[in-house]
Amino acid sequence: MLGILLIYFIGKWFYSLAEAHGRNKWGFAILGVGVYFGAQILFGIVLGFLAIAFDWEFATNGILTNILGIAAGALAAWGVRAIFKYNWSKNLKDNTSDTLLDGI
Repeated sequence: MLGILLIYFIGKWFYSLAEAHGRNKWGFAILGVGVYFGAQILFGIVLGFLAIAFDWEFATNGILTNILGIAAGALAAWGVRAIFKYNWSKNLKDNTSDTLLDGI
């Protein structure tokens, strides 16, 4: 249940950022959730390889692995959102004029 709430809030977080900057709201909400899950999958693969290479025993503990995966996914989503926010704040999108017809 907590995982569903986390997915909802990550999607809402990206949705509200895209809405504030005039971007595709649903596309970026889905992207945010995809970044979260992608980071979790990538973290699990890397942790699995490291566990095999160094014979780590903590990788078999489900609770610790889940907590670390949630943290990795949330950190990746936060980082991608921070990059979008920085770039969109620097390059404000102007919705009032048609950029193709500015030179005419």
